[in-house]
Amino acid sequence: MKISYPELWYQEYETVCSVDGVKKALEFAAFEDLLAGFPCHGDSLDIGTATGRYMRAAAELGFIAYGVDTSEYAVRASREHVKRRGVPVEHVQQMDSNAMTFEDDRFRLVTCMMSTISHSRGYPATLREAARVLAPDGAFVVSIWQPQIRYGGFLSVNSLEVNEQLYDLCKEIGSLDKRLAESGLEVERKLDAILEDEGAYLDLLRNIPDNEALWGETAASFERALRYEYPHAIGEIGVYLCRKALH
Repeated sequence: MKISYPELWYQEYETVCSVDGVKKALEFAAFEDLLAGFPCHGDSLDIGTATGRYMRAAAELGFIAYGVDTSEYAVRASREHVKRRGVPVEHVQQMDSNAMTFEDDRFRLVTCMMSTISHSRGYPATLREAARVLAPDGAFVVSIWQPQIRYGGFLSVNSLEVNEQLYDLCKEIGSLDKRLAESGLEVERKLDAILEDEGAYLDLLRNIPDNEALWGETAASFERALRYEYPHAIGEIGVYLCRKALH
């Protein structure tokens, strides 16, 4: 099984302020928290880059950003978006993440976000490839939906069929800890994103202008407060910071 999206999906995915926008903002806040203090230089790679959101983020942090996706629609969409941020369009490549052509130890940061890892039963090969191309001093950040805590039912931009497939595969994968260890990656830290029902965030943001940065900052501040107050709460998306296992 491999989940794919139509061309229109990549336009709808970039919609700023929506339930999906909240989820993307909160996943990104966890990503930022995990990378706090990490030296942001060298090459980065975003696996399953979709519209290039994490390529753009990596470039803004100071990395030389690269991204891969198997979808020609994704490559086209991400090239349009990263070009506006000054990232060379040739840094986006159509490539199978299960057999990437990059050399070993190439990237200081590798990302695989919004549960991209759960879009194919080939995920063990993708994780092994992530470990292979990750530099010994690098960081791998990966996220996965945690279906036992399904406040909002994945992304609303997805079809019902896609979300059912995601649910089944996420449930099959379970915790990523074992899968990551089998791939030569060690979990250094994990954060849970989306610690409250989505309605709470929408109520919080109802009177805020349609501005992605302001939405993200407000929602993230609320979630960080919840995380501080309830440190053992489980969120809807698990975000893992991993290092290459050195034997």
